[in-house]
Formats: sequence, C-alpha cells, structure tokens
Amino acid sequence: MGTWLWSIHLKTADATAVRAAAAKVADQCGGPMAVADPEAGWVSVYPQTDLIGDSLNITRMMAEATGVEHVLTLVVEDSDVFKYWYFHNGELADAFNSCPDYYGEMDEDDLNARGNPQAFRGLLDDAGQRRLGELVAQRMINGQIVVSGAERTDDDDDADDFEEVESEFDFEDVRMERIAEVFDIRGAGKSFEEFGPS
Repeated sequence: MGTWLWSIHLKTADATAVRAAAAKVADQCGGPMAVADPEAGWVSVYPQTDLIGDSLNITRMMAEATGVEHVLTLVVEDSDVFKYWYFHNGELADAFNSCPDYYGEMDEDDLNARGNPQAFRGLLDDAGQRRLGELVAQRMINGQIVVSGAERTDDDDDADDFEEVESEFDFEDVRMERIAEVFDIRGAGKSFEEFGPS
C-alpha cells in the first residue's frame, strides 16, 4: 500500500485566523483538521485523510473562509497520483493531476489539469515557474507517460504520437516534495494523523 497525503497551505502568518476557519470548515465537512504553526510564510492545514476524496471542495471552502490570497493544496493518492489545486483570491486558478484516468474514466476537468506555472506569477519568480513547469511536464494517461501538450484520448490508436520517456518519479510522493520545495513549503509530507485535531 502506498502513501496517502494531503495538506492545504495558505500564504499567511496568521495561524489564529486559519485555525478559526479550519474549525468552521471541519464542522461543515464532518471531519477534523490539524493546523500547524506558520513556517516560511505558510500556515499548513492537515484535514483527516479520510476526507481526501473531497479535497478540492474543502480547499475551496478554506480559501473562501480565510480570504487568503494564495491557497495551495497538495495531494498524493497511494503514491501513484499527485494532484494540486491553487486558489488565488478565492478562485481556482490552476490544477494538476499526474494520472487523470487512474480510477478508470477520466472527466474533462482531470484531463485538463495539466498545471500552468504562469498562474503562479504573483507567488513564484521566473526560475520558480520554470522549475514548476519541469515538475509538471510528465503525466501518465492511458498507461503511457506523456509530456505536456501530447495528451492521448481513447480514440488515439497510434502510439507513435507519444514520445517514449521514462518517468522522472517512481513515486508521486517525490514529485510532491519537489514541488513543495519550489514554494518553500516545509510541511507537505506530513499528515493529520501526525498532529491530531487542532
């Protein structure tokens, strides 16, 4: 069994306000959350792992409840899938899914979650955007590693359309750690179970 991790990172030093919002959202979603002390300009929130299936909605709720400009959720599912959602001023500004058809059918939102480093212009400098672009360039679709811009659909029969490459990530936990480093997020590899509710 692989690793299951998810955490919400808010670009603020106001842990008190984040704790208040997390308590409100926890009541609404029916699961506890732990809130860490600020580190490197981020406050990290760790919802109970059982809530991972509702991570996008809970992130949206946290972004709205706090009013924080930059909110980034990092998710690893069974060490095989990495996802992120980035909310800027309460609006979904970017998303990434490393394996949109992992659970079978893929919807258009998952297929289009390719990651757009330029969405982070207010948060990352040019070098950070370039590094993020490198880290989200590869995805697994229909059992093949594809590079950004070459997305395979069920209608595609010609495998030659896809560049044969080796995966840069044996485990998606590694991709998450490297992306967290780009943002100087220190608590991405932790989970609710390490903290207990705040």
